[in-house]
Amino acid sequence: MGGKTFISMESAGWIIGIGGNPGSTIIFDTKDNKAIRGPKLIAKKWCPVVAAVGNKIYALSRRPDFLQEPDFLQEADFVPWFEVLDLSKATITETEEGLSLDACSWEALPYQLCFPCKLTPKAYKRPAFITVRSSVVVEPYILISLNQPTNYINAFDTNTGKWHKIDDQYLPFVGDATQLGHGSSIFLASPWENGPINAYDIHVSVSNPENISSVADKGGALKLSITVFSIRNKHGDVSAKKGIITSLGKKHFCELLSFEGCGRYLVYDGETEESYPGKLYLQLCTYQTESRALQGETSEIVVSCQQELTSRIRSSRGFSSAPIAFSLSI
Repeated sequence: MGGKTFISMESAGWIIGIGGNPGSTIIFDTKDNKAIRGPKLIAKKWCPVVAAVGNKIYALSRRPDFLQEPDFLQEADFVPWFEVLDLSKATITETEEGLSLDACSWEALPYQLCFPCKLTPKAYKRPAFITVRSSVVVEPYILISLNQPTNYINAFDTNTGKWHKIDDQYLPFVGDATQLGHGSSIFLASPWENGPINAYDIHVSVSNPENISSVADKGGALKLSITVFSIRNKHGDVSAKKGIITSLGKKHFCELLSFEGCGRYLVYDGETEESYPGKLYLQLCTYQTESRALQGETSEIVVSCQQELTSRIRSSRGFSSAPIAFSLSI
């Protein structure tokens, strides 16, 4: 499971894991409690940015590589950096190896504007280090910001299949923002690592709908509006703890933290000749929010209830040390 990003599809009752090496797709059907093997990505992606919009799943390299790396460097992401899986006609087939998802396959999508697809001989020797710093899905757009200082946001239109730029804007948070309830315009994220958890009211609009086809490629056709709300409890701001923030509906969200076991709980894998922790400790913090309120000149969301639950998981095969990631769905 190492290097995968997990996403939920409420309409199907599925939890889908995508990425890692060799870039497999695994599905867990929560209705039937069964695992389904999905198609492999065209190119492996380590903890990719994943978004589900309608019946389609999008996987974007979080750190694109410009050079084909040796197989032992498992975190290398080579082209294509952006792929889509259309599940509208997918079928489930029972085989000797278990359930398999058929009649669908990953397809390459156009190069994004922020990842240069051509390099000069000099740049090829020392290619730029680019990572996706933050991302959010505001239907029908997938918005991303990079680690490099830029004055624009990259937006992918899932309706037209084209990339656009939103000038003079940036996403004011790190990581993947999670939507607070299906269909909501409120998203949760942290402005910096280990910082407070904020709520962001995000809207994308078209400044000139009649000329969108001619103007969008040049930038300026899309407009972004972001309003920030602080999330507070009786002790002050609610802070992230290096965990995974995910929504549990319109009034609830949680943060999941994982800690690896060590020492005598290590499991040795003869194939990889490496040892993996046999225990994983999980801490789940759940929050219940009240309606938004205006306090002075700032808006905030008040947490009325907070609970913590700690559990321990064992595995005879061990756990990968790669981070777990949850991503975006609409």
